[in-house]
Amino acid sequence: MHSGGLARNRLSTTPSEAELSLERLVKLHHQDEFLSEISRGFADRVTSADLQDPEIRDSRTNPRVLEHRIKKQKGYAKWYKLKYKQVVAKKEFLHLVLSDPERITHGDNEDFRKLNLQHRAQLESLKQTVEDVCLQLDRTSHAIKDREDAVKSGLELGRAISQRIKDAKLELARMRALNPNHKRLPISKVNEMLEAQDERLVLLHDEDSNVKAQVTNTKGSIALAMKELERLRPERARLEGSLAQHLREKAHQQSAVTNLCVWRRALIELYSKSIGLDEVTVASENELHLVYSSPLSYTLSIIFNPASQRLVSARILGLDIDISEMVEVAVDANDVVGLINNVRSQVAGTQSWDT
Repeated sequence: MHSGGLARNRLSTTPSEAELSLERLVKLHHQDEFLSEISRGFADRVTSADLQDPEIRDSRTNPRVLEHRIKKQKGYAKWYKLKYKQVVAKKEFLHLVLSDPERITHGDNEDFRKLNLQHRAQLESLKQTVEDVCLQLDRTSHAIKDREDAVKSGLELGRAISQRIKDAKLELARMRALNPNHKRLPISKVNEMLEAQDERLVLLHDEDSNVKAQVTNTKGSIALAMKELERLRPERARLEGSLAQHLREKAHQQSAVTNLCVWRRALIELYSKSIGLDEVTVASENELHLVYSSPLSYTLSIIFNPASQRLVSARILGLDIDISEMVEVAVDANDVVGLINNVRSQVAGTQSWDT
């Protein structure tokens, strides 16, 4: 009994102020009273040093510090919840030690469970409400900031325009001072000048429109020409290839003809030397002179018909030889080669008789 009395006296000491406040908080059943209590507790915990913080000092007028304020309130609520749990545990311990045990039935547990579910639902609802309010405040703060920036921009623009107006007024006053009334143009003259400038601008605008239309047409023509050029490029490449092939063939043929001409020229020169023919000259458009130096020196003059190119007559210059019969036979047969051979034979025979 003595030991139990000592324990009862030791456990029944006077509670602290925090325990009394927590015991009073346990008796609160409504969320509004709980939140107001938390707010009052947060206000009590704000020190003079915190009042120097502009975020805390301007929290009621500046919506951007609301998130910081809510974080501090949440921290204080967690601290208060922990203290609450400690006091409740201590009270239950004291109740179990100092008082007779009360019988808790299944119905009491069911009532506690339903009450706990209601409190949880109310807490979730409050949390959702707080989140919605925070989101709305954040959006409102951004909108207010944007409007503030727009107002500042408008004020800056207004100041700039006002300054320009002042500068224009000063410039106008300076121009009026520099240009007396007798040097200024009358309004009618200025209006005439403006009308002339307007007409000039209209003409320039029409000319610009015409030039733009011409440019558009020219661009269209250039586009068509470029398409035609692109279409003709393969044809050009083909024709250039054909031309190159033709030039190669022509060069080859020309080379062959040149070689043939050189060979024939050499053959003619050799034949001319073998028969003693020194030179062939054209006396007129229808007369040909063949100059021989071997076996005797003489010239055979052959005359052709200019129209038909047939043999008409022939004679020997430098020798006294009669070739009239040979000429008649050759003219009838139009045999120039036979005439030349017969004359050479006649001259060779004359030389042998002379020898």
